[in-house]
Amino acid sequence: MAEETGRRTHVCIKNHLAEQIRQHEALDASIRLLQMCPGHDSLEVAVLKKKKLLLKENIGRLMNPARATAPKVKKATTKKSKKNKKVQAPAPVAHLVPAPNAQSDFGKKAA
Repeated sequence: MAEETGRRTHVCIKNHLAEQIRQHEALDASIRLLQMCPGHDSLEVAVLKKKKLLLKENIGRLMNPARATAPKVKKATTKKSKKNKKVQAPAPVAHLVPAPNAQSDFGKKAA
């Protein structure tokens, strides 16, 4: 009984895969025809390309179910500096730095 159910599932997946491939090829042909027409709608082409990409991903999952069930884990990445460069503070600009004994006009009332 379990073996028969497994066969049905396998046949069902194969049929679904064949249908997905057929739709992918049809979208590819439609995209090519649209792009050959002068003044084609680029938004429509973009929508069809997105559908085609989704079909391609589904086909990949159906062809390799072991990869599809494994969770995608992002690897931790650390940025490595090429060289350890020391950053120096910029030198003060002479005309902006007040002299040590200079009187400031800041805060004085205008006469």
